[in-house]
Amino acid sequence: MDRSPVVGHQPTRKGDFEDVEIKPDPDGPFAGLLFKITADAHGDLHWVRIYRGTISTGTRVLNPGRDTKENVQRIWRMHAEDRIKEDEASAGDIVALVGLRDSVTGDTLCDTHHPVMLEKMIVPKTVISMAIEPAPPTTASASARR
Repeated sequence: MDRSPVVGHQPTRKGDFEDVEIKPDPDGPFAGLLFKITADAHGDLHWVRIYRGTISTGTRVLNPGRDTKENVQRIWRMHAEDRIKEDEASAGDIVALVGLRDSVTGDTLCDTHHPVMLEKMIVPKTVISMAIEPAPPTTASASARR
């Protein structure tokens, strides 16, 4: 509740978008940003920061950028290697959701009756890229092993 509102984009009847303030209100319609996906033994974990509203397990959410609906099967509160199963999470929480199929990093998830899109994350291009590989075996070291 101590964070300032963020700007979201709400679709209009004309087919364009208008800017709206998204205040961190746990009682408002749900809006969250999916910022990371990690593979897990029990399915992918979709990490979401909740900007407004509350989400519960079994909830159906809208991905307005892809115009698809997703089912939230489980909510995990993550603490390093520990997981705490939650029934719901609200504004200000960062949680991992299980059950999403079509959403990817940078997508907005929101209430199906209150579509809104949050600003996508900007990832700068890599400045330096390198890989470290082992040197190929030399003839002397290969013959020493025989």
